[in-house]
Amino acid sequence: MTNMALVVLDTLRKDYFDEHFGWLPGTRYENAYSPSHWTVPVHASMFTGRYASEVGVYANHEKLDCSQEVLAETLSSNGYTTRA
Repeated sequence: MTNMALVVLDTLRKDYFDEHFGWLPGTRYENAYSPSHWTVPVHASMFTGRYASEVGVYANHEKLDCSQEVLAETLSSNGYTTRA
């Protein structure tokens, strides 16, 4: 089974990431687009693969609370150990 880590850094400039995390191996995405400017809807999209509005998360929500399976649950049901 392949090991993986999803590193999410909010409000960190790329030059600081490169300076402090350049040692971290893996795939890097130089061009990415965000479905929102607000953290919770972006995480909802990232962890469900759907637009935040499709899972009932909008700006100013403080937590992700949806009935759809999220990434960690999918990975866990496929034998991965997940942590947050």
